[in-house]
Amino acid sequence: MLGKLSHIVVTAALSIWAASFPAMIAGAIEPDGQRLREPSGFTEVPAAPTRPMQPVVRPAGHFAPKAAPGNPSSKPLVDPRNSPSISKAGGSRPAASGSDADNSNADSPATGGTVAHRANANDSAATDPAPAAAKEADAAATDATGIEIMSVDEVKPGMVGIGKTVLEGTEPVEFKARILGVLRRVSPGRDIVLCRLSGANLEYTGVIAGMSGSPIYIDGKLLGAIAYTWPFNKEPIAGITPFEQMRSFAESATACDDRCTLTAEGSMPVETLDLVGFTHPATNDGSKRSTPAAADRLSLNRSNSAVAARPAEMQPIALPLSASGFGPRTIEEMRRRLQPLGLLPIAGGSGGQKPKFDPQTVEKHPLKPGGVLAASLVTGDFDLSGIGTVTHVAGKRVWGWGHPFMSGGRCQYMLRNGRIHIVNPKQDVSTKMGVSEDILGVIDADVSTCIAGTLGQQPDLMPMSIVLQYGEHGKQQRYACQVVRHPKLLAPLVATVLAGALESGGNLDQEITVDMNAVIRPEGLEPITIQDRYSGHDMAGSRGVQRLLNQVAVIADGLTRNPFQTVRVQSIECRLVIMPRRTSAAVTSLRLNSDVFEPGETLRAEVTLRPYKSAPVTMNLEMQLHDSLPPGQYTATVCDATVHLKNVFLEQPRLLIARSLGEIVNVYRLQLSEKRSTLFLRILTHESGLSIGEVNLPNLPASMRAALTSKRASPAHPIRKAHVVRKPTSWVIEGTSSLPFKVVARKQVSG
Repeated sequence: MLGKLSHIVVTAALSIWAASFPAMIAGAIEPDGQRLREPSGFTEVPAAPTRPMQPVVRPAGHFAPKAAPGNPSSKPLVDPRNSPSISKAGGSRPAASGSDADNSNADSPATGGTVAHRANANDSAATDPAPAAAKEADAAATDATGIEIMSVDEVKPGMVGIGKTVLEGTEPVEFKARILGVLRRVSPGRDIVLCRLSGANLEYTGVIAGMSGSPIYIDGKLLGAIAYTWPFNKEPIAGITPFEQMRSFAESATACDDRCTLTAEGSMPVETLDLVGFTHPATNDGSKRSTPAAADRLSLNRSNSAVAARPAEMQPIALPLSASGFGPRTIEEMRRRLQPLGLLPIAGGSGGQKPKFDPQTVEKHPLKPGGVLAASLVTGDFDLSGIGTVTHVAGKRVWGWGHPFMSGGRCQYMLRNGRIHIVNPKQDVSTKMGVSEDILGVIDADVSTCIAGTLGQQPDLMPMSIVLQYGEHGKQQRYACQVVRHPKLLAPLVATVLAGALESGGNLDQEITVDMNAVIRPEGLEPITIQDRYSGHDMAGSRGVQRLLNQVAVIADGLTRNPFQTVRVQSIECRLVIMPRRTSAAVTSLRLNSDVFEPGETLRAEVTLRPYKSAPVTMNLEMQLHDSLPPGQYTATVCDATVHLKNVFLEQPRLLIARSLGEIVNVYRLQLSEKRSTLFLRILTHESGLSIGEVNLPNLPASMRAALTSKRASPAHPIRKAHVVRKPTSWVIEGTSSLPFKVVARKQVSG
């Protein structure tokens, strides 16, 4: 049963899209928790070795990239499609830095780095924990495609490189990149090369969102990818992620284990199980704490600890997030949440027919350096894709962007090509307006230096279907899409898709009734079904329905991120019938047939309900008091399903302690079992017990309870028992009312 939720997260509810956002330079957090160094680490490499450079200590094997799968470096493959040249001279390599007219006095590209390296050979040997790794890196300096990879140690100011990126259509164009210097050790194992861009109208547009990954070649060697800049720059100054570091980090990517952290007692955190928004039991100081329902905390983020870079600091180039099929309200909500994190949600269009994976497409539409590289999270009637640039292709292996997407570690996003319609020049950040097209493979690494993937592999996607019907006999709108299964992203993506489907029908009336039937199918478990009618002030308009839909994402989140075992959600199906009328009834008053009862007597409650915009009606509920009910003061309460469930959790907190996947499913099913059209009569008894660990002790003497709740005993939670009577109605019930009464051993009879 789903309950009252507060503080809606409309669309980009994406709990979903939460791990760690690696803002690259100042004050940010790397995925491994290391803080980045300030940009004061800028080091200009001198044209001549007038002073020795400081040695750079890197992790063992840092420059020993693994061979691309299926393309060992021992069998180099020279592919003319991967040539770094798009020279006007007819395919020759980009000009050496010394031949550029603006750099006529520069030395040859290798001189500065080589001399500096030799000048510090002894220091490097003494400090480098793995000198053998450097030798291995030298041996692997030539890529499997035959293209040489330039080391950061070879870079010197004044060098001029050639870059490639798509500004319109699918064919890359060339631009120039003049090297300014090197930022050393901006984070463990990370360097950034600074450059000034020119050509291809970049003096006018500045660094463009969507250029991320544009390869830079110097004298035919691949240096790396354009990836960083400063906002509001007057000149197109950019930072290059060295390719050797892109490849090294990508090939050592680890899975993102974003499971819920167990509590001290080894159970699932309560907030991940709550669909109602209940109140915690009293704390040690007697106070109470309220926890918002899990659905109200869903949001699409790169990170729980995301820190947006300040305007004066280098940051990853903003990334266009093409959102196709989503309405303006959903996109605006995504923009509000994601733009500070370096993502620019923009209304996109479809690249044509709904894309399906076809291995033959890889041969028909091959990727090439400088081309469009899209990483998609949703495809189908809704499409959500990050748009960047290919840095390098070696056989079936692809690298791009030069910075992360969602910091997902080892992942399975859709690897796609794309098309750029136009570059929209703006004062804050010019942006490529484009779309993703064919699914060519899988993005399997999303790390701090790049995204990387493999062509020809089919991504593992979760199908979703949504049916919206307006009116009991109205026309149906059907939507189908597929969502990546990443544990951090699944729930927020589900919530975002549901929000997009809901918005497609336009603004809803403020007075509505919703019949919902949603099925979540976890592999190896019985489906979890949400089937009920919803109406009342909580369901007013589109925002109310979005609160309701978020419950689907909360359950998907709890299943996929549970800390006990891996769960694969096979599919999610959701059907809504939205009627333009309100069918709720509020509890207005309660009357009992007496205020004094003996054990065994029948308590009769007369409840007055006021249906929305209708005359009051009366309903009667009866409860036979137990023969063993001890004398004392009691309270009779009539209420709706939400209030009933909140009291259940307060009375028996053990119900919300899940130590296994089966218990998680039971908690969800308990909350979904109580229907909102039911009227509840509850009487809380004086029977009291304790819940200790996994054991419930419902009936304990006062002395035993005192002993078990002492500071020297194991933690214990009090439990109480309520007698409950349920009565179905034809309305969605709202509200509660209570009256006290007394139970005596024998009533006094007046003469």
